[in-house]
Amino acid sequence: MSVKKTSLKNYEGMVLLRPDVEDSIKQVQMDKLRTLVARDEGSSFEVTERGLQNNMYNIKGYPDAYQVQLDISCMPATIKEMERVMANPDIGEEEVFLRSTFFRLHR
Repeated sequence: MSVKKTSLKNYEGMVLLRPDVEDSIKQVQMDKLRTLVARDEGSSFEVTERGLQNNMYNIKGYPDAYQVQLDISCMPATIKEMERVMANPDIGEEEVFLRSTFFRLHR
């Protein structure tokens, strides 16, 4: 019986952060995600900050969100772990992420 080895996949994601969070906290949270990708042998983690944007509707009571686009090359399980980390802030930390979505790119 052969074991199927999963290879790295390319993903594009959009992450919405609370607009009232300090830049230093945003950076710490992005570094956590970058560390997850590196730990799981991901080969790429590119961040494009889109800045403060109006939402089409309130998300968790916020009419605006700080948008960050992520271009990542990693294992599929890493994306699931990132989503789990963003949904469950560490004990004692305030919720920073409002919403996120990731799409697999077929390049």
